[in-house]
Amino acid sequence: AVSPDGKTLLVTSGAAHDHASGGYDNVAVLDIASRHLTWITRGRWEMQAGGFSPDGKRVYWTADVDGRQSIYSRAVAGGPIDRLPVPDGVNGLGGSPTPLSRDGKLLYAHSGATSPNALYVYNGKTRQSEQLTQALVGGVSASSMVQATLVHYPSRDGKFTLSAWAYVPNNIIRNASYPATVYIHGGPASQFMARFHRLIPSTCHEGS
Repeated sequence: AVSPDGKTLLVTSGAAHDHASGGYDNVAVLDIASRHLTWITRGRWEMQAGGFSPDGKRVYWTADVDGRQSIYSRAVAGGPIDRLPVPDGVNGLGGSPTPLSRDGKLLYAHSGATSPNALYVYNGKTRQSEQLTQALVGGVSASSMVQATLVHYPSRDGKFTLSAWAYVPNNIIRNASYPATVYIHGGPASQFMARFHRLIPSTCHEGS
């Protein structure tokens, strides 16, 4: 993303030789004239650059943390990182060339265990989101969908902790005698995330 004054870029960098990023995808502001990078994040989760606020004073990005993709913001000059109060699941910034309107509203797409991909607008002043599109059709209700529960388990060699999503049917007794659906992390280059999976609801209903 290009800043409103055209002097800086918001970039994603995670090259193995890039010691400042730790080899992980992180977000930085690049000064075009000096080629100097100012790191916004230094995490070990996958970060993806988003855009600048209309006044150029804030930046926005997404972070995939344990299979959930959330939206974050911080002042370019520094300060605390703000995790936007958007629904849990997979949230991606939309819009081109920027996800932000001139009045500072943010366009994003959301997909979760109970909702297929839909567009939302986030209002920074009220910290509320408005849903623009509706993907559930035919009278299907989100309340009939099964929520995903994040669980963890050790790798076979015991060196890593892996993530998985457990889907337990809504209408069963929680006594460990009924079936459930578990999506493991996947890999090595893929990941099952907390987005809408069309086969999960039917599998859970059949399993009940």
